[in-house]
Amino acid sequence: TSFYNEGVKLKGQKKPKEALEQFKKAIALKPDYTEALYEAGWCQNDIREYNGAILHLRKARNGWPTIPKVYFELAYAFDKTSQTDSAIVTYKKCIEVSPIYSGAYRQLGYIAYERNDYPAGLGYFRDFEKHTKTPSADYLYWYRKGFMLNATKQYDSAKVALQKSL
Repeated sequence: TSFYNEGVKLKGQKKPKEALEQFKKAIALKPDYTEALYEAGWCQNDIREYNGAILHLRKARNGWPTIPKVYFELAYAFDKTSQTDSAIVTYKKCIEVSPIYSGAYRQLGYIAYERNDYPAGLGYFRDFEKHTKTPSADYLYWYRKGFMLNATKQYDSAKVALQKSL
């Protein structure tokens, strides 16, 4: 517990590498420590150690099968390691567990954009906007949405989204 608590403290101080070391110490003492497994995976995503994140998050998922953030982080790691089909399945599982988990809709929209599946991407973006608490301030989100709207001949809506990307 003390290693875990120190990890949480370091993570809060924006020191993910140092936090990860503390979470690993906690896991070494208790291999099924779900909270530490999740936090280790989160830190590994943050420092771009995606394969390590996948290992920790898969184990965390076993302990927390109904916690959506585990699926979200795992899907993110899958996406970053070009395991796109696994990312899609896992983001959808995140939504199945929590239909209002807006970030999963956004990420599925990004994947649909990359795959040139613009109607699906726009549907995911619509669901993201429906469930998010704050509108996206990310210019790439608005650019991608505008691009997909243009591609589907929704020019007036595309203009609004592209203006927001500026």
